[in-house]
Amino acid sequence: GVSSTTPLGGKIPESAAKFVANSGIVAGKRCFAFVLKTGIRTGATLSKMMAAMEHEGMFLKYSHVLSSNAEAVAVGKRLHVQ
Repeated sequence: GVSSTTPLGGKIPESAAKFVANSGIVAGKRCFAFVLKTGIRTGATLSKMMAAMEHEGMFLKYSHVLSSNAEAVAVGKRLHVQ
């Protein structure tokens, strides 16, 4: 998960893309992509994050725009990636 690097949104931090690229063998792993709702274009930000993850072969089962850290914790508690 990430938050946008600009007020307009649509961009992910360079460190997030590097982290995914350097995560080892992640191809075929089921995962969850999310962004915090900051900026205007949160859908574009989420799309960029998903593209970075899919580029490494990750299998996205769920994606979402979250409004707060508390919502992220709540979603994480009930998330079952199977």
